[in-house]
Amino acid sequence: IESGFVGRDAERAEVLERLRGDGRLLTLVGTGGVGKTRLAHQCARECRATFPGGVFWVALDDVRTGDALLRQVAAVLRTELHPRLPATAQIARTLGVRGKTLLVLDNAEQIP
Repeated sequence: IESGFVGRDAERAEVLERLRGDGRLLTLVGTGGVGKTRLAHQCARECRATFPGGVFWVALDDVRTGDALLRQVAAVLRTELHPRLPATAQIARTLGVRGKTLLVLDNAEQIP
């Protein structure tokens, strides 16, 4: 049984407006269990056409360090990281080639 996305119309509209605008970073915050992940997933699905470079979901549940975060983002983008080059520069290059891209980083609160 698949349930539709119900409620949160105001929040959904605001997130979509910001994603379709010129913002570069959007953070959804709230206590655990309020539906941040579900809202992010729904909005990412709805605005795919806005991001010709693609929409990528980066699950960070088991990630605990900044380096691990970069490795996870690179893996999702299918970017092979070379140890002699900064990971951030390699990921930025991949994103630059792709064009306007949406990265949804889910569950990043435990990363210092």
